Amino acid sequence: MNEMNAVINPELIGKNRAILESWNLIGKKIFVVRREPADLMFNDRKRDGDPTLTMKPIMKYIIEGTNIFGVRLVPLPDKTTLVVELNNNPTLQFKIGPAKFREVTMETITEAVENNEKNSSLGREPILFDDLISLTEQVNKLNALEKAKAEAIAEDMLNQAKLLSDLNDIHLTECDKYYTELGTPITK
Repeated sequence: MNEMNAVINPELIGKNRAILESWNLIGKKIFVVRREPADLMFNDRKRDGDPTLTMKPIMKYIIEGTNIFGVRLVPLPDKTTLVVELNNNPTLQFKIGPAKFREVTMETITEAVENNEKNSSLGREPILFDDLISLTEQVNKLNALEKAKAEAIAEDMLNQAKLLSDLNDIHLTECDKYYTELGTPITK
């Protein structure tokens, strides 16, 4: 049976009407949060044995918004279980139940990120947010923490580079002094 032409039992709609009303989201924008290494080549370099500056990558946190233009009930492959699907997108399928938007806290963002990183084939629903002001504030705090880590690593690397440069200068000075003492100064 073509799922676009699937016949949904009207009794199921009537029985779930109050719940389904909560999914009347057309025109709304919903948000998810994900994270990935700021250095998109980090995992490839680590796998290939190329040097990386850290054991764990500096992460970037990203807010992804989705404009809702469609909501429908669709049967799962078992042809008996119905789910709510947004925008004809199988990655935006939810069990029949009230639409849930999570309160924005560091804990819920962490939960959302970890949930999104797990295998989506396990049937995990994305954690949704609708408070973009609070979400932006919290996600920007996470990115600022990652930025501080990156700046600390950069400062450490610059200090190490300066140490190596100073060490080379000391070696050259000692070499010049030695040959000057031998009576054969190095001409520059």
